[in-house]
Amino acid sequence: MVNEAGGLLDWLRTIDATQLMVAAILLVTAWATTLGLGRIGAFFTQLFPSQRLAILRFETIIRFLIYIAAGAGTAVALLSPKPELLMTLAGSAAVAIGFALKDIVASMVAGIIIIFDKPFQVGDRVTFQGNYGDIVAIGLRSVRLLTLGHDTVTIPNSVFLTEVVASGNSGSLSMMVTVTTHVAVGADIQLAVDLLREVVVTSRFAWLKNGVSITVDEVVGETLVPCLKLTARCYISDVRHEKAYLTDIIIRSNQAFARAGIGRFEKEACFM
Repeated sequence: MVNEAGGLLDWLRTIDATQLMVAAILLVTAWATTLGLGRIGAFFTQLFPSQRLAILRFETIIRFLIYIAAGAGTAVALLSPKPELLMTLAGSAAVAIGFALKDIVASMVAGIIIIFDKPFQVGDRVTFQGNYGDIVAIGLRSVRLLTLGHDTVTIPNSVFLTEVVASGNSGSLSMMVTVTTHVAVGADIQLAVDLLREVVVTSRFAWLKNGVSITVDEVVGETLVPCLKLTARCYISDVRHEKAYLTDIIIRSNQAFARAGIGRFEKEACFM
């Protein structure tokens, strides 16, 4: 520790006014350049508002390169009398970069595993950590998921190796969709099942190759009022039609139940 401090003091004594001036000029130039870059970026975002995001991304990259160049130039200017210090600094930088890239390398390896193991693929509709949507890209570092609300969620690849992910279609365009509805315990349950089946099979989004399954359960909701839960399962031809299919089934099944006089629990709804 004492030797390192002594070496640092020896290095500081070797720095002359010229080196300090060069380093100061580099830093001031970098500061002025980034300041001007910000103003230029603001000007072009106003001139081309539709390209605002692209301009901001380009500005960020240029600003980052300026910082790197200024830091490297300042280091060279101050350490030029001591090449061995440059080698030491380079070694320290390499170690720091190695630690910084550890997670990135782990994500890259995980990305390769995902590509070959295929727990999901681009285009799959998945559920992951409360996020539900379509996989739009599998990169070397991360996976991008587009939610049904059109939010883009970026998830590091390495996270998928330790967390559970559910894929609704597993590389296929078709996907099974489950719809639930409730009727009163005293309702004509067979009529309700028949009406729900008719609604499902006549939906323009339904894919009937694997048939339709309807199950009935008696449940008790938070109000402790029992009711019958009808669950219809059917495939749709394209995962993109999921919400349209659900909306279609819910609207038409409610209309069919109302016309048939099938009792519902409108005020004492089940919550299961």
